[in-house]
Formats: sequence, structure tokens, C-alpha cells
Amino acid sequence: MEILKDAFDALSQRVRSPFFGSILFAFFAINWKPIWYLLFADQPVQAKFDFFDKSTDFGSLYAFPLLAGVLLALAWPWLRLLGAWVAIKPTMQLRNMQSDSAIDHRIHRLGKLADEERAKAKLAAETENAKIDAAKRLKEAQTVSTETATEIVGEREEKELAEESDLDFGQLEDYSFAIEILASAAKSDNGAVRIQNNTIEKYSSLNGWGKAVQLESHRETLEAQATMSFLKGVGLVGSNSGGGFAITSLGYEALEYFSE
Repeated sequence: MEILKDAFDALSQRVRSPFFGSILFAFFAINWKPIWYLLFADQPVQAKFDFFDKSTDFGSLYAFPLLAGVLLALAWPWLRLLGAWVAIKPTMQLRNMQSDSAIDHRIHRLGKLADEERAKAKLAAETENAKIDAAKRLKEAQTVSTETATEIVGEREEKELAEESDLDFGQLEDYSFAIEILASAAKSDNGAVRIQNNTIEKYSSLNGWGKAVQLESHRETLEAQATMSFLKGVGLVGSNSGGGFAITSLGYEALEYFSE
């Protein structure tokens, strides 16, 4: 068995040899008909041998297969080279088409990804802007609500004070510097007025606090301070966040009363 296996391997290697394989191929190509008849014809064995002997000779069995095999073995590398040369152009075109298709696919995919990222960025920006606008509106609403509530409460307090005191604007003439205090506050940029250093001062957004009425003595200063307390008590002036007091809507009504 080992001998048969070795013989078969040796024969297989020779068949794979370009020269031996080419000779064997030429032999079968030239003598295929007698070989076919010898192997598959439904004739007696002697008849098959006789047909094979008549159909073959030295040239068909040895000379021609050997010559054709050698020529084929020598020409085979050139035939392969010719085939490769003929196929190189369509092969390159096919590779270029495949490469272009792959590049176009990547470009299309990158374009889609870029569009997606731009859409995400736009959505994020719009969402952020919406949040900012909502925060601004909420802050404005809170500010407006606070200011409105403050105004309503202030007007209500002034009305209550006026009703409780049953104020008659004519009584203000009995209080020293009442008209001067209200007039100074009305001329102030923010309605603010105060008594400081023997002076009734009004507020200017450009220069700050400045003299409105000069008080000649310490007594006049005490009378002006007492009048300021009275005006606050009856709701003609109120507390001012920036210092001093601020004239109220009721205080403006009192000034209008004396200007008529």
C-alpha cells in the first residue's frame, strides 16, 4: 500500500509539471478516438486492440504528443501573459468603478452624518434659545407682577391712609414746608426728597442729591422733619429704597389742589 501511495504521489506531481502535463494533454487530444473506442466500445478485447493499432502509429503516440506538449509548455507562460494583458484594462476599469462606488458611498454617508449633526446642533440651539426666552419672559412676568403688586398695595395703602385720616388738602397750609417738600419731590427725577443738613434736598439722576430749599435755622429743620412725618402718616409721601422719601399719587393730587 505504501508503494502504491508513493507511486500515485509521484505520478500526481509529474502530472502537475508543466511539461509532463502538456505532453499528456496533447497525447489525449490527438488519440482521443482510439482511446475512447478502447475503453468504452462494446466489442471483443482483440477487436479493440486491432482498432487501436490501426488508428495509431509512432507519430500519434510519441512524436506529435511530445512535440505539441513541449510547444504548449513553452507557450503557456506567454499565453498567460497575453491573457493577463488583455484582462488588465477591464480589470482596472472594474476596480476603478468599485473604488468610485465605495468613495461615493462614503461621501454620501458622511453627508448624511453631517446633515444629522447640523440638525442636532440646530435643534439644540433652538431648544437653548427657547429656554432663554422662556426664562426672560418668566423674569419679566415676575418683575411686572412684583411691580404691579407693589403699585396696587401702595395705592391701597394711600387710599386707606387718606380714608382713615379724612385728609383735607387745605390743612397742609397749617404745616410748615409741606408744599415745599411736595414740590421738591415732584421736581426730583424719581420723586425722592429728604431733609439733610438744614436743607430740603431732591434727587437728580445726573448729580445725585442736591439742594431744593434752604432751611434757615435748626427750628425750621425740626418743623420740616415733623411735617415730613405728617406727610408720610397721611400717605402723601412714602419710603424710598434709595434713601429719603418719595412722593405718592396722593401727594401729586395735593400739589394739583394748590395749583388750581
